[in-house]
Amino acid sequence: VLRLEKFRRDFPELITKPVNQIDQLDIIDFRNKRSKQVAPASVNREMNLLGGLFRYAVIELRIISESPLKNVTKPTKPPHRERRPTAHEIELILQSYNYDGTTTPINKRQQTAWAFIFAIETAMRASEITGLTWANVFNDHVLLTDTKNGTARRVPLTDKAASLLKVARGIDDLSVLTIAADSLSTGFTKRMKELGIIDLRFHDSRHEATTRLAQILPIQDLAKVTGHKTLNVLMGYYNPTASELASRMNKIP
Repeated sequence: VLRLEKFRRDFPELITKPVNQIDQLDIIDFRNKRSKQVAPASVNREMNLLGGLFRYAVIELRIISESPLKNVTKPTKPPHRERRPTAHEIELILQSYNYDGTTTPINKRQQTAWAFIFAIETAMRASEITGLTWANVFNDHVLLTDTKNGTARRVPLTDKAASLLKVARGIDDLSVLTIAADSLSTGFTKRMKELGIIDLRFHDSRHEATTRLAQILPIQDLAKVTGHKTLNVLMGYYNPTASELASRMNKIP
């Protein structure tokens, strides 16, 4: 809804136009203008959102015969990220937030640090962590009822993840944390710039967690934990270094 409202503010000539009068040139103009403002991945997400609206107009409302996105080239996707936080960076991040994972994270800064190390243990997204409620926390797993791919999943807990949940008790009666997902991600990115940690985002904790869990779980179990539906997408989050692979290879008898 927020993104559509932004379209209405920034592109009134497109949004106020009757849907059956929108054509490929309108979409190309939108794509070109947005490409000057945001990254290719963001433009792709926004075009996919518009595509959903047009599919609804075609299939359900029957007011247009085909989507105006048809035959419109989307921006080239950048290569998938392989950025993972180093052990030194993780230590530096926790120090900057004055949090060590053993006490209740009272303020928003400490909750950000708590969420970061919890994400490394569980491979959960920022929105999944901030949306977690105590009603869906169990001894050895948490239940996520609202996920990015639209299906619920149960995430098993490591001993450290379970300990983190224990110290989070008392922040709020209903929600595990009181910080919003957007504030969590944007605040984290701002802090990384202040610390001089180059190109690290909160979501990179999911890469770190997936790579760690891949050492102990078979691929089908790993997909259950992370919620990935396809192997190729899951592999994008598995980013071992060459040194880590060499170390594992040399341990094989």
